[in-house]
Amino acid sequence: MKKVSNKLIKRSRRSSRGIINMALFIIIVIILFSIFSTVNANKYYTTKKIVVCEGDTLWTIASNICDKNDDLDIYSVIRDIKKLNNMTDSRIYAGDTILIFEK
Repeated sequence: MKKVSNKLIKRSRRSSRGIINMALFIIIVIILFSIFSTVNANKYYTTKKIVVCEGDTLWTIASNICDKNDDLDIYSVIRDIKKLNNMTDSRIYAGDTILIFEK
């Protein structure tokens, strides 16, 4: 009887360790994701408001920012502008006022 109960105790300890290890792994992944998702935000110094002109798109605005800063990726700049302005999609219209990043 003791052998059976000892085996069960050892199994439950192994299961608990596995759950704890998995939880620690998930926490580490979340921390790393949050660190790397803010990396581009550190490449900018300030923000400024602009009024969207006829024919402007997030791509053209981000492209102008990237032309001035070779170390920026256009997709990241678009993502960061959308995040900064709480945008769910990439549509902008003439007359809209949005925040953009400057270096």
